[in-house]
Amino acid sequence: MCFSFNLGSALSSTQLREWFLLVGLFIFFSNTLLAQVTIQQFPRDHQLYQRDLSTNTANIPIEGIIDRAELYTSVAVKVYQSSSIFFQQSATLNFGRRRAQFSFTINLPAELTNFSIELYGVRDGQQVLIRRAEKIVAGDVILINGQSNAEALSSGKPIDYDEFSRSYTANFGWNYIKYSSPGLWGTRVAKNIITQQGIPVAIFNQAEGGKDIAYFLKQADNPSQSNYEKLRQRLRDAGVDKVTSIVWFQGEGDGWTTTIADYKSSFQQLQQAWQQDYQAQFTYILQIRYRSCSHTMPYPFEAQRQLAVEEPTVGIMSTTNLDHDGCHFPYENGYREMGDNLFYLMRRDIYGVDRGNVAAPDIYKITQVSDRELVLECNNTSSLSMVGTPWSDFRIENNNVSISNGLIEGNRIRLFLAGAVTNIQGVSYLAHTGSAADWIFNPNGIGLLQFYNFPVIPAPVSEVVETLPTPVNEEPLDRVEIETNLPTDCNAIS
Repeated sequence: MCFSFNLGSALSSTQLREWFLLVGLFIFFSNTLLAQVTIQQFPRDHQLYQRDLSTNTANIPIEGIIDRAELYTSVAVKVYQSSSIFFQQSATLNFGRRRAQFSFTINLPAELTNFSIELYGVRDGQQVLIRRAEKIVAGDVILINGQSNAEALSSGKPIDYDEFSRSYTANFGWNYIKYSSPGLWGTRVAKNIITQQGIPVAIFNQAEGGKDIAYFLKQADNPSQSNYEKLRQRLRDAGVDKVTSIVWFQGEGDGWTTTIADYKSSFQQLQQAWQQDYQAQFTYILQIRYRSCSHTMPYPFEAQRQLAVEEPTVGIMSTTNLDHDGCHFPYENGYREMGDNLFYLMRRDIYGVDRGNVAAPDIYKITQVSDRELVLECNNTSSLSMVGTPWSDFRIENNNVSISNGLIEGNRIRLFLAGAVTNIQGVSYLAHTGSAADWIFNPNGIGLLQFYNFPVIPAPVSEVVETLPTPVNEEPLDRVEIETNLPTDCNAIS
């Protein structure tokens, strides 16, 4: 049949019937052809595939079934990089009982390029488009979980949005990160990885405010309602089975009831489940601020510090030396810098780029050199600096003596006591809530990690100490004994 319509004039009833018949036949045959093709695996628009860190590429599977032998004799896949062919391949269909399976694996590089992928059925040299997906990338997947500071006001700053930042939600599927709730510092981390490392990033933030650590654990009963299972199901729906790293920012909800040992045990249980389900190579903890959101006990932040010392794949980042409203942080001199600091630590661990002094300074030895002076030695830093008067953030445990003054010398802190005291057992650095500019930090502005009841070595010490004691627990030493090895790059100062 041949039709010639003048669209500028009214169609006759006969022409309308013929036109609708033609359209109907086209739709029928198109649907019939496509109904004979079952797609089992194929990318979705805006999807990010987790890269292999060793090869910097991701494998993208395409699989399906053809149900009619007379439909196609082969299938072909084409991958476009911009408008140019990046990869193409075809496969002959071998039918058995009028069915044929096909499978392709596309090796996609992790770079700031949007790829398009098309699948065709082929017969008699004619290609019929079966499926198409656009803006596909390979990159890194980062999970974020914890309380409200992990939520970090939920949305990101528009300045930190990027077309190569992605996420998956039930409402929007795979899409740009602005359609999810990545949080202010999560968006910032992704932006830094994209602009400085040239790697696309997907952020999955499943944080919920006001919850204790038990709330986030993997549950054996009624798992579909748990936070853990909601995140796992979200990743399943997104087609994600491995991730690059996980970031944890939580602890305020445990600051009334937990102990150091209990918090560590719960985190280790969570870490073990993460490893089993996601195989993340690195986990990071953002240390909570003491008394943040009015919690009363110092045990969660000390547990976090100890975990980073004891667990080889766990890193920690300080949140001191940042503005704070007593519970949360602003964007500037808060979540923004948090994201920057965390990125530089990730860049060292994951991307092999170390600009130096990217880890948070941490205590590793305290010596009482006289009845009025203590010397604190820190690792993970070439030197320390200070602003304001941070000495009131230090506390002598089990004693009422206060700190009257202090000095910074290299990576050492000298504390001078207001009164004479012998045999001091423990010292804490409790930082402070609010934004008072009284801080100790490394050359990159990363604040000193908080610590609780760290043991003191009595003077004099004339020899290098090979193995140092660990911070004492809040429980009596005859009930709890913790062992920690001294980092290999630390040397005692004579």
